[in-house]
Amino acid sequence: MGIYLFSYATFVPIYFISTTSLVPSSRAAISNVAMDSIDIEKKASYVLVGKVENIESHWDEERDSIYTYIKVYVEERIKGPIQDKYVVIKHRGGEVGNIGLRVSGEPHFLLGEKIKVFLKLKETGEFTVIDGWKGKISLISSASSGFSYSGVHWDRNDLPVPYYINENCTTEEIEAVKASFQTWEDDPESSMDYVYMGTTTRGNETDGYNVVSWQPIDGVGGALAQTVCWYDSPTKLITEFDIIFDEDETWSTTGEPDKHDIQNVGTHEVGHTLLLEDLYDSADSEQTMYGYSSRGETKKRTLEAGDLAGIRYIYPTPKSVYTITTSPVGLQIEVDGTNYTSPQSFEWASNSTHTINAPSTQSADVNTRYAFFNWSDRGAQQHQITVGNSSVTITANYLMQHFATIETHGLMLTFPAIVNFTQLGVSKTSSTSDSWSDWCDSGSVLTIDSYISVGEAEARWFTYDITFWTINSALTTTVNYVLHWPISFGTAFKDFKGLELSENPSSFTLQFPNGTVSGQLNPSNVYYIQSGTTRWKSIIWQGVEVAPPDAYFDAANGPSVNCLIYDFAVKVTDFLGIPVGRVPVSVKLSNGRTVNTQTEVDGVAVIHMAPQGRFTAVVSYLMETATVSGDVAEAALTSVTVKITFGLSILILLSVSCVLAIILATFLVLRRAKSM
Repeated sequence: MGIYLFSYATFVPIYFISTTSLVPSSRAAISNVAMDSIDIEKKASYVLVGKVENIESHWDEERDSIYTYIKVYVEERIKGPIQDKYVVIKHRGGEVGNIGLRVSGEPHFLLGEKIKVFLKLKETGEFTVIDGWKGKISLISSASSGFSYSGVHWDRNDLPVPYYINENCTTEEIEAVKASFQTWEDDPESSMDYVYMGTTTRGNETDGYNVVSWQPIDGVGGALAQTVCWYDSPTKLITEFDIIFDEDETWSTTGEPDKHDIQNVGTHEVGHTLLLEDLYDSADSEQTMYGYSSRGETKKRTLEAGDLAGIRYIYPTPKSVYTITTSPVGLQIEVDGTNYTSPQSFEWASNSTHTINAPSTQSADVNTRYAFFNWSDRGAQQHQITVGNSSVTITANYLMQHFATIETHGLMLTFPAIVNFTQLGVSKTSSTSDSWSDWCDSGSVLTIDSYISVGEAEARWFTYDITFWTINSALTTTVNYVLHWPISFGTAFKDFKGLELSENPSSFTLQFPNGTVSGQLNPSNVYYIQSGTTRWKSIIWQGVEVAPPDAYFDAANGPSVNCLIYDFAVKVTDFLGIPVGRVPVSVKLSNGRTVNTQTEVDGVAVIHMAPQGRFTAVVSYLMETATVSGDVAEAALTSVTVKITFGLSILILLSVSCVLAIILATFLVLRRAKSM
């Protein structure tokens, strides 16, 4: 394996010695080798076409080199007196055990390969191929991939590969060699990496060090350089390389036309450390691994398509699978300017950059959409990502939103209602006096004021409609507002005659103009009551319902109500109808309250603030008890009379009787005295 100098119609090889195995290369066809087969045929003693049927490699007697014996079945004899069906060809190189040797300039044979060979018979009676690789043509036809590779390579864990440069060279030559390595290292789509360790006194010994040096090879006009690679044959992993520049050649670092350019030849030789092989098809003449070079040539300083394909094939950049998706899945994404439906997976090289973008909104239907919220990697809505060494899923998170509309009735422009809603996870507010609409996050809560203050008058607009919603679908609703006035009920309650009560009811309820009924209200509190006719629904006083039927008030004028609470009288007389004063009276009312009092001199006892309902009055006097029952409301109109036997009339009659009895007795006593 080598690179050849083309100068003055002479091809000069740069040899490459490698311990690669004899496996099919990625470029199998070399039938169009750039050589003059006619000249070779003239030089050859024997020319034949045949098929490789056996390959065996052995150490030589000194065990310092390996030779391979190729058994070829002869199918066609073109030149030379070959009568046997088989010939055995010997060449230097091959594999024995765990060690392999490959010598540039020697041909490679594959088991089962159909070949045309140009041979000579050595004095030892062994056939050898003339002019090395030129004397063997493979008749296997295959398209060129632009590179040739034997299967041997560096372990990824051994990267970066360290190398040294022998100190017996100039600074310029060192920089040219370093540039040769850097050319391969700079390919962004390959993982191959080198590291320069400095200068050394070492040469091309098999010592575990990777060294570049200048040493004699074969004199001027021969091989320009050699690359030697050692590897473990079972694993095909390289363990060491050495590059030798022939110090007998004239070298330049500036591309001088009459000298060989170090970086030009060096870049080719570094390709062998990968382990790329020489190319000799004329179609590959522009590749760095093309096996010819000439003085002043510098085009091999850069890599061409086949070279790049080779290094990327052997040492590919680890690919990471990046999955770009959305939550929920199935929405649109944009990757590197192209639209996709999520999820979409991409196999990208490490350190490559790509642009991802998520549309702001995507419609589900007329009143439902998805709005972009964030990327899982915290990037902007459109941002670049740099690919790492592991697979990643990046998600564009979307929030479902529904369109909500609220129509409001009854408000003034100067006193709008406040709407609170959530959009993209952010709480927002708006105001409206007639109509509001916007997109709300699904599952969020939408609210509108349940009342609006009017100002100094302290009136308020209230609504009895729903004022909060959980948005799980599109919403269209109406909220009606009615003006309310602050009402104090502390002096609103009076008795049946319109006199203020000494104590307020315990609670009351109202039926508002819109027909709704309030809960239990406290007379001590201030309430907002809507304009219009409000009905007293219930008034509880001392445990009794005292609300009059069909009692109303207008909040604008203030409340007032005459409750079914009465003052009534119980009159006590004797059997002659004469009032009896100072008589104890006990009255039990409908709420269970008992009132104990007594009649005045006019015989009347007044019961104050009695709730509606039945009552029972008990009069106890002089060992006599009288009872009377009635309705409080009726008693308030006409007093209830209780008659007792022993009243004032009886006392007067008894007194008169006593006086008369005394007078009669006196008269009788005096008359008897006179008669005596």
